[in-house]
Amino acid sequence: MAAVWTFHQYPAEGLQYQPLDNTLRTPNDVGDPFTRPRTSKTCKLIGYGRVVGGADFQAVMNFDELTLLQGSLPFERPDPLDGVSRLMKFEAKPAGQLVRPGSNPFYYLWMVSIALRVLPA
Repeated sequence: MAAVWTFHQYPAEGLQYQPLDNTLRTPNDVGDPFTRPRTSKTCKLIGYGRVVGGADFQAVMNFDELTLLQGSLPFERPDPLDGVSRLMKFEAKPAGQLVRPGSNPFYYLWMVSIALRVLPA
């Protein structure tokens, strides 16, 4: 059973959606490559940024490092396009940029960038 994402949900700032190219290309000896549509299911990519507090930032990083074994395991979370819970993996490690420092790291504000690969059902 996959881990479940329990952190911030959508809407998020700058939500990006990109279906992957559904074309297979086979190179030829001469001329353009032969192309045909893929018959198997493909993934789609989702990326977004969100401002979170220091505790939430640390929780997201721990979720990736410890729960998902450095991003190698899938997890479930709602798809932003239809709200249905789907299996996803991190496309890249979550990254954070410090937006507002403070005297205590717990009160820092971070802009977290997350890139997800929605796995086919």
